[in-house]
Amino acid sequence: MRRREFLAATGAVLASGTPLYGQTPDDTLTQFKQAYANAPWLAGFVSATDDRPYRFLETEGKWPASLSGVFYRNGPARHELGGQRYHHFFDSDGMVHRYAIKDGKIRYNARFVRTQKYKEETAAGRLLYDTAGTLTGGPGVVKSPDSVNAANINLLAAGRELWALWEAGSPYALDPETLETQGVVSLSPELAGAPFSAHPRHGADGRIWNFGVFGNRMALYRLTASARLEAFKVIEIDPVGMVHDFFLTEKSMVIVLPSSDLTADGESYFGSIRHRPDKAMQVLIVDRETLNVVRRSELPSGFWFHGGNAWEGRDGILHFDINLLPDARALQSFRDVMRGRRIVNPWDIGTTTRFSLHANGRFESASIPGEAEFPRIDPRVSSRQYRFVFTAERSNAISHWFDAVRRVDLTTGAVDRYGYGSDYLVEEHVFIPRSGSTREGDGWLLGTALHWPTRRTCLSLFDAANISNGPAACAWLPVAAPLGLHGQFIPTSI
Repeated sequence: MRRREFLAATGAVLASGTPLYGQTPDDTLTQFKQAYANAPWLAGFVSATDDRPYRFLETEGKWPASLSGVFYRNGPARHELGGQRYHHFFDSDGMVHRYAIKDGKIRYNARFVRTQKYKEETAAGRLLYDTAGTLTGGPGVVKSPDSVNAANINLLAAGRELWALWEAGSPYALDPETLETQGVVSLSPELAGAPFSAHPRHGADGRIWNFGVFGNRMALYRLTASARLEAFKVIEIDPVGMVHDFFLTEKSMVIVLPSSDLTADGESYFGSIRHRPDKAMQVLIVDRETLNVVRRSELPSGFWFHGGNAWEGRDGILHFDINLLPDARALQSFRDVMRGRRIVNPWDIGTTTRFSLHANGRFESASIPGEAEFPRIDPRVSSRQYRFVFTAERSNAISHWFDAVRRVDLTTGAVDRYGYGSDYLVEEHVFIPRSGSTREGDGWLLGTALHWPTRRTCLSLFDAANISNGPAACAWLPVAAPLGLHGQFIPTSI
């Protein structure tokens, strides 16, 4: 398939709709304000308005002298503008947070990503574009996915640049220290604006694999270790609406398509994604050198956003772990928090599930009890046989969001957990290998959590082998940081 045909198809998918549930953006904003007046836990979803200048944070405990680097986080932050509020959490403009760690001190700053959409709407003082989950009624014309690129999901260290990643358009390059936006990244002139997913994965040699999807087309990418395009291919897939993550083994890209499809009469792009309980999850095994699909299999119906790791044994069995959700209605629940409602639907309960898929299509699966999300692994075992997965967890039924972090032993099923408490909103924590060690799981777990009664965000550091002991050290922002999605730790500095 030619590049122009692919891009034309991706732009067309965003172009239709009628009002979401009969609401206007003003209704959503009013509902959120009314809810927030009586529910202070919603502090994590209050719209940010300004960049945040450099400041040293108040610290507790002892930050190890050997831990030196930068922890970056990205996520939706500008939820409203000009009296309008987005209907879906994933629509909001991205803000990148930077925690520089050196000699036991933490220096913080944060900036909005200056996408073209952000700049145009800031100048206009209102929302201009219909986005994937919100019809704003604005005059902006969506010419391609980059017209509504929010750069709000993840980050990638790319040579001397830091890329802010979205789900369906181009990366945006940032200065790694100041976080100033340097511009749209074009992997090649022929691929300007092509979807580039927010979950690229690295091989042992540093090369990068990724995908991008819209409709019934998926782009497959391979980049050099310095993030230069090495190979690209477009394949056709069964349209499922959203594929957020994939797996990389030493030989293959493993792409699991969720049990959903796209309706013709959806009120928005997200609204057109429909749950299909009668539809198996399809597994595409792609040779990571040729980018050819070499095998297809099926798994039971389900939906997922994130996975931990994958590896292939000498016996040909493919092993991988997914944070498995019951169905695609989980995507629609992110409208609830934008209106000030707690997410409590049964289809939002994700479970860490490990699959072992045989070459003949037979499979075994095992699930670890507990409501979990945001799986991370020790990067030293990426694409190889592994034992531990680290996740966020909602361990308390009265909690409004995730309230704990844990280490799951996929071999024994044992769980080591630390509960922050129901008065915290816990975000993704990342694993950092201990300097000089090669043993899987020997290192640190680093992440953020919002203490909503005081409206302050803490950066916490755990000994990853003893999470239940609690944080070894913390650093406190004097204000609440908007709840985000994903983060990356870059040792020393880029």
